[in-house]
Amino acid sequence: MSVTLLATFLAILIFTIIATLALIAAINRTQHDHSKPAPEIESPATVPPLAPPETPRSASPSAATAAPPTVSWGERLQASLQTTRTALLDNIAALFTEQTKLDAALLDSMHETIYRADTGNKVAASLVNACRQQLQGEETSFAAVKKILQNEAARLLSMPTTEARLDKKHAVLIVGVNGVGKTTTIGKLAQHYLDDNRKVLLCAADTFRAAAIDQLQVWAERLGVELVKHRQGADPGAVVFDAMQAARKRDSDVVLIDTAGRLSNKDNLMAELQKIKKIANKNHDLFALETWIVLDATTGQNALQQVKAFLELVQISGIIVTKLDGTAKGGVLLGICEQFKIPVRFIGIGEKATDLRPFDAHAVAASMFG
Repeated sequence: MSVTLLATFLAILIFTIIATLALIAAINRTQHDHSKPAPEIESPATVPPLAPPETPRSASPSAATAAPPTVSWGERLQASLQTTRTALLDNIAALFTEQTKLDAALLDSMHETIYRADTGNKVAASLVNACRQQLQGEETSFAAVKKILQNEAARLLSMPTTEARLDKKHAVLIVGVNGVGKTTTIGKLAQHYLDDNRKVLLCAADTFRAAAIDQLQVWAERLGVELVKHRQGADPGAVVFDAMQAARKRDSDVVLIDTAGRLSNKDNLMAELQKIKKIANKNHDLFALETWIVLDATTGQNALQQVKAFLELVQISGIIVTKLDGTAKGGVLLGICEQFKIPVRFIGIGEKATDLRPFDAHAVAASMFG
């Protein structure tokens, strides 16, 4: 028993001695470390701002701030009709090698391609016949055929106009189905006339739709021109009467008259348009009267049906075709001119007020086939 107690006592004593020595060693190390200077914590370096890129020595000092090059109307027109030009010409170009004989089969293929670009059958036949008369049976190139197509297209698009009347005071009834953008087109027309230093007055004769009156009000305020309007549901004839009287008193040069486009009720619309036209014509001694229909190019052949429908209601003296930019159906311009022999007055190729311009048959033909 005494041996066991002795062994236990010795073990505890040895453990105590070892622990004491270890504690003394740890204290000595800590004192040694504290005698050293504490390391400095380096703050992140401040990164200098990037210097602007050096201007090449050959460049002028103002090169970095130079305005982008101005794109001409002709270049914009060509870009806008790119999709139509592709629809008309790409498949025709694929039919030709460097020199190809213009035979009946090739002419038939050309006719099919042109027809599919919403030109209509008569236009396709006219264009192909021009090629047939000048080149059939001969070895020819795509460039020669393209030139003939361009010239024939210019001929079809060129309509006699009454442009001399537009240099004088005139009033224009703007007609068209709802949704083609009549009100927006009126605003763009107003901008065109203002740019030509003409005094413009707007008339909100589409009293059926409150939105039409409000939209025209926005345009009038934006452009700083006068607007004659009545409340929704008022007699359109009374609005036109007041507008023409105001135009006389204020010495306006151009009166642009918005009208309803409810083809679903043809009889009422016909009576309304005829009444408006009669009232406006009472001022024919001072204002020549025009009636222009607005068409959306993206509707393709349906645009021709709209012209037919409105010709049953009122005589049309001019056409405005909008949204030609980006559509493959620009060939409808050719169909409209060929079928109705009504001059296209303006075309639209964008959303800006300046994107509506007077129609130029040769420029359009060159953009389609050039």
